[in-house]
Amino acid sequence: MYHLVGNAAVMLLKTVDGEGEWVCTVWAESLPKWGTSSNTVYLSLNEGQQVYLIARRNLNSYYYASMYTTFSGHFVAPAE
Repeated sequence: MYHLVGNAAVMLLKTVDGEGEWVCTVWAESLPKWGTSSNTVYLSLNEGQQVYLIARRNLNSYYYASMYTTFSGHFVAPAE
């Protein structure tokens, strides 16, 4: 699950053959007030794969400084 507060977009990616593969994007629009957004994603992963968040391209760090993003992951069950 990941959660975003502010006016920004964050992309969730996972590694596939050493490269980042897009999974989904969450967007929060904060005009005229703070906006929030969240997403829950279930992924089937292999040993060694990673999951991570990145900010969208061309994101101005001045605006991003007041944004908050949280990310958590949980092991649900082993592959059968």
